[in-house]
This record gives sequence, C-alpha cells and structure tokens, in this order.
Amino acid sequence: MREILSIHVGQCGNQIGEMFWELILREHGLNKSGEPTKAINPAEEKAMNVFFEKVNDSKYVPRAVMVDLEPGVISRIEDGDLNELFDHSNIIKKIPGAANNWARGFKVEGKKVIDQIMNVIDSNVETCESLQGFLITHSIGGGSGSGLGALIIEHLRKMYPDKKIFTFSVAPSPLISDSAIEPYNAILTLNKLKDNADAVILLDNDTLFRIASSKLQDRSANYMDLNKIISLAMSSVTASLRFPGTLNTDLGELLVNLVPFPGNHFLAVSFAPLLGEGESTQKPDFKKVVQQTFAHETFCADIDFENGVFLSVCALFRGKATAKEVEENMVEIRQSLAFASYVPTGVKIGVTSIAPDGYQITGLALANHTGICRVLDRLLTQFDIMFENKAFTHWYETNEVSLEELQTARDSIAELSESYKQSA
Repeated sequence: MREILSIHVGQCGNQIGEMFWELILREHGLNKSGEPTKAINPAEEKAMNVFFEKVNDSKYVPRAVMVDLEPGVISRIEDGDLNELFDHSNIIKKIPGAANNWARGFKVEGKKVIDQIMNVIDSNVETCESLQGFLITHSIGGGSGSGLGALIIEHLRKMYPDKKIFTFSVAPSPLISDSAIEPYNAILTLNKLKDNADAVILLDNDTLFRIASSKLQDRSANYMDLNKIISLAMSSVTASLRFPGTLNTDLGELLVNLVPFPGNHFLAVSFAPLLGEGESTQKPDFKKVVQQTFAHETFCADIDFENGVFLSVCALFRGKATAKEVEENMVEIRQSLAFASYVPTGVKIGVTSIAPDGYQITGLALANHTGICRVLDRLLTQFDIMFENKAFTHWYETNEVSLEELQTARDSIAELSESYKQSA
C-alpha cells in the first residue's frame, strides 16, 4: 500500500475536504457512513486503502485529520450527512479562533494545539504500512488555514522529512475578499510553503469563480461550486494510485517530473470537462477533452501564459481512453506548448480506467509555468501598498510577528517570483 493522509485546516480547507470525501466515497462505492454499497473485490479494497482505513468487515474510515481554531464548519460537518463517516478522535476544533490573523494561527493559538495535532497525525501515520505523503487543503488568506496550516506543514517537514507534502492552497482575490489583511497572511504562508512543501497547487479564488460561473446559467457561483472543482482536481491527482491503468504515476514520480529547481514547486492545475447543471454525462469526444484540459482558461490560477513558458507538465486522464488515444492526441498538444528552451518538451502522462462519479472521460493537467509569478506579484503589490504605510501591522506585532519577519517573508516571495521570471 502507498497510503496518503489528508489534513484539512481552517474553514476553507474543511469545506473542500467535505466535498472531496463525498466524491471519494462515490468513486469507491461507499455510502456516507463508509459502508460498501456493493461487493468489494480484493483489488478494489487495495485501492481504498490509499485513502481509507478498514476498521471492521463493513466500515471504512477516511485517513483524514480535520483541524480548525473555530468550531463552526467542522461542527456542521459532524452534524451533517457525514456525521458517521469520520473518526472523531481525528477532529480538532478550538475556541478562540485566529481572527483572520496569520500571527495568531502560527504564533499564539497554534502553539497551544500543535502538540495535540501532531499526536493525532502520528497516530494515523502509525496505522499505515507505507505512507507516501500528506495531502493538505487550506486557504492562505485567513488565520487558521494560513497560520495554523503553515505551522502544521512546518512540523510535518521536521517529523517526516522523507514523506511528500502536497498542498491545495487557495489564494485570496482582491475582488472576493473576506479580510483586509489577507495579503500579509498570504505572503507569510507562501514563505513557509516555499521552505517546507514539496508541491503547492496554487488556486486562485477569482479564477475559480470565473470558471464556475461559465458553467452556470440561472444563478451566481458560490463557494460550493469552487470546492467541487478543487475536489475533482484532488481526486484526479491521486487516481492512478487508487485505480488500475496503463500509465500509472505516484506522487514521487509527479514531483520528479514537475519540479526542476528547488523552491520552484508552485503549480497550476486544470480539469476538464466541467459539467454544467443538467449537462449530459454521455461520453465526450476525447480530442476535445484533451484540448480543454490544456486550454488557458481552464487553469485554476491567473497564469501569465503570454509572457511565460512551461518548465514541466503532467497530464492525467481518467475513464474509457486507451494509451494509444492519449498518445495520438497529445502529439499536437506537446507541439503547442511553449517550453523553456533548456527543458525537454515531454509531458508525464498517467491514464486510469475509472472516471470520477458522473463522468465518462476526464483530463487533468498539472503545470509548472513561469507565469505563476503573476499571482505572486499581485499578492506582493497588495502587501507593499499596506506595508509601506505600516497599515494593520500592529495586529502582527502584538501577536509575536515583527516587522522584520514580515519584510523577510516579503523578500523571500519576491525572490521566488524573480526566480520564475529568470527561468523563462
């Protein structure tokens, strides 16, 4: 087995986690209590062991730890349709919260609970035969997801230096903002992700809303629509570990192919096709799926494709597509992608036979593109506007984060952005 332990942190991270587990349950033929809805053969049971622990003959429990400094979202999940699914000893919710402040999540409230959190994580790791790594969902703009999330990731790096740390990190947008200090929180978190994560799949709220809205007709997009896109991407990143296929790949192989330089591990993700409300689930034209997978407007972050180049790409296809079909349709795609002159134009490919629930064929692309610096630069600009006037900095200084620490984080991300630009 090559198990993955999922860790959901903060309001955003746990809302994503809720939708992710609902999708994973359907993919593996389990009901909302974790019980099989049909007979499970040995191969299917082996696939489930990646994300689930079998606790008795008819019960599978997610390998998941849920953490928040405020109890609201987790309490709603506990009282909802999934109330019998999770191991409640893996749920940690504390009061008071982080008040949207990275410093409180990382330095103050986080310090009070980090030992308890790590003890729960350690207990889950001990149940694994061959843990592959950690899959973390969080926002980088709030307090718990950013500050406490960064603290957990820092401790994971120290405690499990040989395990892979993949994060799905939601970046704030100035058009959809919940807090004035989001840029400070985001830059501080990105600095910790740069140092401690192996791969950061950077998701942009504004871009996600645009993608979701394009599929809706009679209403505006909401966070549930965004979380659905993210959960589909998370499922597909790990599909080749869980289901049979002709060109399988694991997290380690993805990293080897996606990260050409230390630190430059911030990735963009796309998923296709996204089905609109009431849209048919009949088998789509595979060529169109491949084209949509690599369409610029499908990527879930504001990437500067015009002025940047690809450093690496992985493509993961699911459903009734043969390796021959994939190779034939990827020839034109490879030729259309603008790669850096010093890297090969190869695309790491994975193909698995089981599509997500409700789909016949899907495609996912993970791209390391120098244009990710546009997201970083946007956050740096917002940071600088406030920091030059020392606006709101007292909320950090009174919670153990100095102006020097803020400046250091800012300079680190500016260097990261410049590194991407120089890699073009």
